[in-house]
Amino acid sequence: MYYNSRRCYYSEPVNYYPRMYEEYYPYRNEPIIKEPNVGNDSGSGDSGMGLSARNRFRGVVTDIKMGSVVGEVLVDLGCNHLASAVITTTSIRNLRLRVGSRVNVVIKATSVMIRKTGDSDSDFSARNQFPGTVTEVNAGDVVGEVIVDIGCGHIVSAVITTTSINNLGIKIGSKVSAVIKATEVMIMAGN
Repeated sequence: MYYNSRRCYYSEPVNYYPRMYEEYYPYRNEPIIKEPNVGNDSGSGDSGMGLSARNRFRGVVTDIKMGSVVGEVLVDLGCNHLASAVITTTSIRNLRLRVGSRVNVVIKATSVMIRKTGDSDSDFSARNQFPGTVTEVNAGDVVGEVIVDIGCGHIVSAVITTTSINNLGIKIGSKVSAVIKATEVMIMAGN
C-alpha cells in the first residue's frame, strides 16, 4: 500500500484475519433480549420506529409558550403528571404542535436524575419532578439502572452512577423523585 497526504492507493486487498469479527463484535451471535416495558408505551401506535430512549410516554399538549428561539411545550401524561419540554420554535412549527395535539414524550435514561424524598426540601430548578417508588435496582461496576414507578402505569428508568446509588441508599421500596430538566425532554409527534 502506498500512502501520502493527498492520495491513498491500495496495491492489494486488505486481508482481515479469520476471527477478527468475533473479537470486535463478541455479542453478534447472542439472541436479542426483549427489555421490560418502560414508560407507558404498550407497543401499539409506535409508528414502527425503534428508539433507544427507555422512557416514552403518550400525552396531550396542554400549553405552548413560544419564544424567539425556543418554546416550552407542556404535555399532560395523565394522572396529574405534567411534562415540560423546551424545544426550538422551528421544531414546534415543523411538528405542527397545537394545544390538543397527541404526542410522545421521550426521555433518555441518562437524563434522569434521582432525588431521595425528604433529603432536601430546597427548591429545584428542574421542571419535571415525578415522585414515586423504586421497584428495581440494577447496580453495575460504574453505573446502574434505577426503575421508578411514578403511578398510573408510568415507569421511569434512570441510569446513574453506582456511587450515587450507594450514597443515597437507594433500594427497592425507596421513595424518590425522578427529576428531568425540561431541556432534556424530547417531543415526538404522533398518536
